[in-house]
Amino acid sequence: MPQRTAGEYSRPYAPAFSSTYNHPPMSVVLATRRAEALELKAKLFRGLAEPSRLALLEVLRDGERAVGELVAETGLSQANVSAHLACLRDCGLVTSRSEGRFVYYRIAGRDVRRMLDHGDATLGALAERIAACANYRR
Repeated sequence: MPQRTAGEYSRPYAPAFSSTYNHPPMSVVLATRRAEALELKAKLFRGLAEPSRLALLEVLRDGERAVGELVAETGLSQANVSAHLACLRDCGLVTSRSEGRFVYYRIAGRDVRRMLDHGDATLGALAERIAACANYRR
């Protein structure tokens, strides 16, 4: 066991990374935040990777729709549409409102609409390469 000096006995315990405030160094904080941000971004894109959710968002780009209209326009079952809409709503990508017996959905805002537009532009520029990509075969 290493010898302690008299001054070491009077100080409260602090880990090696901080002698005063018991905080990790900024590089650790930034790396953690960056990792958390990347995981959140990956979660967003995994949600958009589901073709049924993308089909619903594509229809909603043209305006608000009731669940029955989304079923008719996408060819998905009502249960499937409802489950995917709940996911999209919980994530903040769509909003809903009730009117009588019907629930109407729409894209949540300009940012979501712009993200879809940017996706179209990116796909337009890279469609052949993405189609040929061996890493993302279905």
